[in-house]
Amino acid sequence: MTAGLSPVKPGRFVLSGDVDVWNTPVLVEQGWQLLVSQEEKELVIDMSAIGQADSSALAMLLSWLRRAKGRQMRLSFCGFSQDLMALAKVCDIESMLPIIPSENLG
Repeated sequence: MTAGLSPVKPGRFVLSGDVDVWNTPVLVEQGWQLLVSQEEKELVIDMSAIGQADSSALAMLLSWLRRAKGRQMRLSFCGFSQDLMALAKVCDIESMLPIIPSENLG
């Protein structure tokens, strides 16, 4: 499944497909371009459409967070799968990821 980051509405995006070491560099760049192009200062990326993901997906999210902070933007994530959350816990970075419940998005 081809991975990609797509707009849903202003300030809201969905990450879909399998995210792994092979496509993460392209997705990192796609996310950086997204951050540069946004007028919104608060962005949410919905992770619920991800298929499989490895630890490179977590590195990508941290990269996006660092870039957003540098642009004085607030980036949050929703729709984390149990598998991705378990991976974040194993890597001991779950506290670094601003995860919000999907139902809070309205």
